[in-house]
Amino acid sequence: MQYLYLRVFLFFSIMNQSCSLDSLTKVETNHLIKVDTLVSNFMVSNDKGLSWYGFDDYLPKDFEIISSSVDNDLLYLGSVNGEVLIMDLQNPKKPVKDNVMLAILHQKPTSNHRVSGLFSTTSGMYAFVDQVGLFKKLKNSSFWQPMTNLDGIYFVDQLVEDKEGNIYIACHYGVYRSSNQGRSWDRIFKYGYAKNIIVLENSMFINGINGLYRSIDQGKSWSSINMELENINENELNNYHLLKSNNTINVFKQPSASFFQTSTNQTLLASNDDGKTWSNHTALKYLNSKTNIQSIFFDQSELFCTTKNFVMYFDKTNNLWKEIIYFLNAQGNESAKPFLVGGLLVCIKTRQGC
Repeated sequence: MQYLYLRVFLFFSIMNQSCSLDSLTKVETNHLIKVDTLVSNFMVSNDKGLSWYGFDDYLPKDFEIISSSVDNDLLYLGSVNGEVLIMDLQNPKKPVKDNVMLAILHQKPTSNHRVSGLFSTTSGMYAFVDQVGLFKKLKNSSFWQPMTNLDGIYFVDQLVEDKEGNIYIACHYGVYRSSNQGRSWDRIFKYGYAKNIIVLENSMFINGINGLYRSIDQGKSWSSINMELENINENELNNYHLLKSNNTINVFKQPSASFFQTSTNQTLLASNDDGKTWSNHTALKYLNSKTNIQSIFFDQSELFCTTKNFVMYFDKTNNLWKEIIYFLNAQGNESAKPFLVGGLLVCIKTRQGC
């Protein structure tokens, strides 16, 4: 089993609101800051990356970040021993410590109890703990509750909730749905590994090892949409990713070095009509001007892109990518994940390992 180890790089850039960071220590003032991945851990900016502040001391000593999620303006960080740290980024000096494993009596947390998944929904926060399973902490509740677990599920890639309160999990066995807050589950997608699921009002989309699928009858039946997408390569189906930005569905493909690869360009498609029609995203030609793209991320309508050494965001006004941070000494197995927390941009540096 392959684990995802996260070496955290948090930097915060105001996108739509201001934030007081007067109490932090200024590190450097550059438009593009260079960060040595062997030294820096946390960085914060309140001027769109023009200046940065040290943020390392707000985590407990030796706190290993494994997963993260956002609930309103709070940042949730999962670690080993079932630990979860809750941080208000406007007041980072007082993070709240929580522990998912307290929901199980007479079981002492160990380092094997890694909170490998945290998922925020309208009903509350959900967590997946290695070797144990799923937990939930509902809104206005002060404690975690164990959920009915599925045999053989050792990792959850994604958990989402629809408007009716149904919970969906995407995992290596497909997609499961629960209509009773996780007391029982139905397997609604049985075509192999599923890594992304998007639930809209009238349709659902899933992608995995066999490509992309759509359901218009609440998961009773599925149809492949691989042939509907322009220039899709059947030999690279595992390189496609589903992303949602507001009510727009996006499909991103990164090229892979393989014998079957026919193009080095990325694919970024968008649909505003539940996947009936697709067109190239406006950022695609600017995306193809960059090399070694690792991933892209949408947060609402904001679009971010990472390479081995850079984190960038797409300036929609001027139609260009802005490089906001540069990682020195980045290793081949490292990547970065940016997302917004209450108007602040958070980037987590990740490292893939065994």
